[in-house]
Amino acid sequence: MKKYPIPFTLIEKMDRHELVKRLLKHMPAETDQFLYGMNYNTFLHFFKYYYTDCDDTIELADEVYVHIIEEEPPKKSKLASFKFRCKIEYWMWVVTQNFCHTQWRKHRELTYFDSNEDSYIHDDRIIDVTIEIDRDDFEKMIDMIPSERYRKLIQYKDLEGLNYDEIAEIMGDKKPNCYKAYYQALQQFKKIVFKEMEIE
Repeated sequence: MKKYPIPFTLIEKMDRHELVKRLLKHMPAETDQFLYGMNYNTFLHFFKYYYTDCDDTIELADEVYVHIIEEEPPKKSKLASFKFRCKIEYWMWVVTQNFCHTQWRKHRELTYFDSNEDSYIHDDRIIDVTIEIDRDDFEKMIDMIPSERYRKLIQYKDLEGLNYDEIAEIMGDKKPNCYKAYYQALQQFKKIVFKEMEIE
C-alpha cells in the first residue's frame, strides 16, 4: 500500500511558473507529487476537520484537482488563472477551504422528495441520488449515457468501486484525464438520473 504523503523532490525546488505549466499539461509525476506530496497535509487537514462528501484524503485531493483544472468557457480554469501573488501552497489551502465550504452549503440545502413511500435526495453527489436505485435500474441509466467512454467511467468508479489508478490503467489513459472525464461523465449521468426519477 502506498504511503502518504509521497516525496515531492521533483517539484520541491521547481520554479512555480514551470510547475503550473506542467500541471496544466497533466504531467503525471508532477501532478501526483503536487497533490499527494506537497499539498497532502492540506487535504488531510480539511478531510479531518471540515465537511466533505469524500471517503478519504486522496478522494478529496482528486476532487479539488478536478475543481482547479475544470474549464468553464469562456473562463479559464482556476489553475490557469493563478496569478502567483502568493505561494501556490497557500493558494491551494484557500481553494480547498472554499471547496469544502461549498460542499457544506450544498449538504445543508438538500431537498427531499417522497414518492411511493421512497425518499430521494436531490444533491450534487452521485451516491445520494442513486442510493435508493436498485442495481438493474442503475445499469439501465448508465446505458443511457451517449458516450461509451463516459459509460465505462461511471461503471468502473461507481459500480465496481475502482480507484483512479486502476481506471487509468484499464482505460489506457493518464490519471488526470480520467479525473476530468469522470467529472464530465458524472454531470451527464446526474441529468439522466434526475430525469428518470422526475427530480426537478
